[in-house]
Amino acid sequence: MTNDLVAFLRARLDESAQIARQAERATGSADWRADWRQVAENRFDARIISAPDKPVFDGYGRIDAAEFASRQDPARVLADIEADRALLAQYEAVADMDTEDAEPEFAYGRAVGLGVAVCYRALKYANHTDYREEWRP
Repeated sequence: MTNDLVAFLRARLDESAQIARQAERATGSADWRADWRQVAENRFDARIISAPDKPVFDGYGRIDAAEFASRQDPARVLADIEADRALLAQYEAVADMDTEDAEPEFAYGRAVGLGVAVCYRALKYANHTDYREEWRP
């Protein structure tokens, strides 16, 4: 199970990184931010821009939606992916010691703890067709 879970999570991270890099290349920047201006009494022009003030998305929209979307910029996505990859590398180093029954020895405790962490990080891909319910923590 552990080798399959590691391979599954690596594949999802690679997919996410590829999409983030494509967005970065398409917009010319990895850092996006929300920008808006009031255009009428109860109407705002909300947009997402990349440096230097190049619109990623332009149009009338909700400020909170634009703010949320801007926080999904390639830089943040790639940083999240790197954190997941670091966690995965730590787990891979001790995955052969992972067991359902935690042993009192440190190495087994570390392996079980990292295994649980990897399972939780994989949850964000639970709707993927290759995700297995046995990985659900």
